[in-house]
Amino acid sequence: AFRLFETLNDRGLELSAADLIKNRLLSRAAAEGNAVRESVVTIWENLMDDLGASQRINKIRFFRQYLLATKLGKVSQSKLYDEYKEGIETVGSSEKFAKQLARAAKDYRRLHEPDFEFDQLNLKLNDLQHLGAVPAMTLLMRLLIGKWSEADLLAVIPPIEVFSLRRSVCGWSTSEMDSLFNQIANLKKDELTIAVVAKKLAGAIPGDEEFKSRLIDNEFRQNDQTRYILEMFERYLLKTNELKVGGSQSVHIEHILPQTIDSSRSRNTKGGDWKAYLGPDAESHRSMHKRIGNLTLLAKELNIPASNNPFSAKIDFYKKSQFRLTAELCDQFKDWRNSQIEKRSQTLAERAVSIWSIDSEKAPYLKT
Repeated sequence: AFRLFETLNDRGLELSAADLIKNRLLSRAAAEGNAVRESVVTIWENLMDDLGASQRINKIRFFRQYLLATKLGKVSQSKLYDEYKEGIETVGSSEKFAKQLARAAKDYRRLHEPDFEFDQLNLKLNDLQHLGAVPAMTLLMRLLIGKWSEADLLAVIPPIEVFSLRRSVCGWSTSEMDSLFNQIANLKKDELTIAVVAKKLAGAIPGDEEFKSRLIDNEFRQNDQTRYILEMFERYLLKTNELKVGGSQSVHIEHILPQTIDSSRSRNTKGGDWKAYLGPDAESHRSMHKRIGNLTLLAKELNIPASNNPFSAKIDFYKKSQFRLTAELCDQFKDWRNSQIEKRSQTLAERAVSIWSIDSEKAPYLKT
């Protein structure tokens, strides 16, 4: 039956790598006796329950990142099953192999749905999720396997955060990130320290000028990473690293210059017509409304009535906001056109260099 299962895959029936790994592992366990097979079946079921406990978890990604965390070298998704097949064939005990994999699955789940005693660690792991720091899970899983303390885990996250955000904003290669985290994760135990991690990551990030330039010019979407960036600006202004902004249902990413300026609602808004107000600047609306300088945080109950109102009317809602990032707009700007968006983008970019600095003394709002 096990051979038939694999043969079907060879002949074109699409089976996931997880299905094939399970089949090979149970085949090996069956050869070791019924008791071992039953034990491995139970271990595997518990493993899959852990991986299925969060919508954030991609099961195939777990199997790939587990290999990257425990074995030096490139692991492509297409060769994933071959790698596990080789490992299972050479393992001394299928049950031991299954238990190691199951413990790693529990660690992986905790990285995606953190439930550690340190609230700050849970907050920062959620930050990494929102940032989209997927490749970093390879290293963090290795550290959990290595029994790092929660305090040390918390201390190693800031350089990972800086590395991941800067490279993402500047559009640097993700595949190189996989390779670097694989190399770090497979350092000898006495070489794998917080200082070494920070040093290796610092050598592979965009410099300040490139980071600022891309942050100013990029178009930002309404997604978790943009929300994370704005939340970090808010922590910077409040001088705290413990702020947790509400989810997208209660706190919106507000476009000061509205996303739409040519709808009937935009044209007929009381107090002004955005298109007429912008004049020649209206031609660049499509890109300018997505600039970081045009974005802020606003509670749902304020954002909905503010809607596409002219800037002079929006200010009244911004004044009521509890977010410092939003409230400061009222004091700094009386008009809102391209020049104001560019000016605020420059200001935020300058702050970003301090916030996402590999030098921990310059980035207190990433620290514990």
